[in-house]
Amino acid sequence: MQPKGVDLRAIADLVKKGLLKTHIAKIYPFDEMVEAHIQIESRRTAGKIVVKV
Repeated sequence: MQPKGVDLRAIADLVKKGLLKTHIAKIYPFDEMVEAHIQIESRRTAGKIVVKV
């Protein structure tokens, strides 16, 4: 499965309009990448883990 620009723009539009909500559990700075991986591997995360570059 490959992402298509049209599909990604449609999803971004839904998010922008508030029709599609995302749940972010935690945002980690890049220098805390190890902690982010530990959190993901714990399988106890409700939502997505984001690493800010």
